[in-house]
Amino acid sequence: MVDRVMSPAGAPLGGGGGLAQLPAAQTVHSLSRLVRYQQYRAFYNGDQWDDLPAPGERRLTFNYARVFINKAASYLMGKPVGYLATATGGRPGPRKQAAARVVEAYLAEVAAFNTLAALDLDTAIAAGTLGDGAWTVRWDPVARLPRVTAVDPLGLDARWRADDLQTLLWLRQTYWTCAAELTPAQRGRRAAGGGGPDDPYRPLRAREEWTPQAWALYVDDVAVDGGPNPYGQIPYILFPNLRVPGEFWGEGDLADLLRLQRELNARLSIFSRILEVAGNPVAVVTGADADSTETLKLGPNQLWTLPEGAKAEVLDLLKAGGADAHLKYIDTVYRALHDISEMPRTSFGDSSHSRQARSGVALEIELQPLLHKLARKRAYFGTALERRAALILAIARVHGVALPAVRLTLAWPPVLPQDRTTLVQQEVQLVAAGIHPPTLAMAALNDPDPDQQLLQVLAEARQLQQAGLGARPHPPAAGGGGDPAW
Repeated sequence: MVDRVMSPAGAPLGGGGGLAQLPAAQTVHSLSRLVRYQQYRAFYNGDQWDDLPAPGERRLTFNYARVFINKAASYLMGKPVGYLATATGGRPGPRKQAAARVVEAYLAEVAAFNTLAALDLDTAIAAGTLGDGAWTVRWDPVARLPRVTAVDPLGLDARWRADDLQTLLWLRQTYWTCAAELTPAQRGRRAAGGGGPDDPYRPLRAREEWTPQAWALYVDDVAVDGGPNPYGQIPYILFPNLRVPGEFWGEGDLADLLRLQRELNARLSIFSRILEVAGNPVAVVTGADADSTETLKLGPNQLWTLPEGAKAEVLDLLKAGGADAHLKYIDTVYRALHDISEMPRTSFGDSSHSRQARSGVALEIELQPLLHKLARKRAYFGTALERRAALILAIARVHGVALPAVRLTLAWPPVLPQDRTTLVQQEVQLVAAGIHPPTLAMAALNDPDPDQQLLQVLAEARQLQQAGLGARPHPPAAGGGGDPAW
């Protein structure tokens, strides 16, 4: 990371006090952010018990918390998101469309170079766990392309405008590096500052500080690089998983699941112990002294001789519906987990409650809680994706890549399975009736680039018509033949 942004020759470095200054006070939610990250990350990894186990105590962990987060991330970013570009300024025309296609192709190239499909899925999981997500975009001088990197929010601190939670005033990132990752000029400045040569792979504490006007890099508190901000903006995208009202930092999906998950683990562990004891029954002997019971041997085919007046019985822990009471409570906790996480059983592919095939409308109704949850996540994640794409284009332009000004729109893949045959028939009828333009029909069919697809359809239709195969360059209008000039 430290060698991706080079300061101009002779540019002054940041001062020893740093570019970022802490404000006098923060909110409780902001101050508890780092502790919250550690707790949520440990919980996601399965550390879900508050105390140490007693000797011989059995503890089971049914990590639904991780399953819920991974499932929600898969629904949100399981398929890559596309971009539709529209050229700005002037009248629309073939040149404008061609310019927009250039931007779309460049974003696709950057996505392939950075494997953004996998990176975005990882970010969705991390943001769902911790409550915040972050990327940084830098220029890769070797590949000559912008490089997108996911950033752990645990190492970030930032301040923002009071009236705009998306505009950063400054940002600080701390991370580990080593001398081998520094450029020769950075190593020289570190040595001049008292760092001295040492093991090139010994971990060193690095700190980057950014404002829209300047940036600086410190290694073990020695300024090794910095100067004017070459991008004119802070090259980081910070966004919440879900927004806490009035707060910049977000909240994770685990906030309301911690107690329920712990209760489920505890009750299932208790029930497991009960079943174990029931499988190895406890014998209760009454009316006999300790000396007479010491000779009793446990195991199959053992004959007991009891003193007069004594009796023995097997303790049945599951007597009188005891198991049912435990199972009903466990089922209640289990259902509450699904309700509060907004992940109905149908989202796991469970259709055991219905033996008949359900329509798309019925499936959508059953998945309404999940769809509402995804809509909230898309509001923040989608905005972050648009800002990241704009930052990619801006950094590319700074490094000499000629890209036209465009307006970007996200093309989200469908969440629910679709009956494509029925959808095609509907769009054909709407286009034939003049209600939908062909590009809108293609967008409804999830074509990633309707404008380019339409040009290809028309070009191939003309080729077929010129070959005498009778193909029309466009669908017929509602009242008869189509307009040849269309």
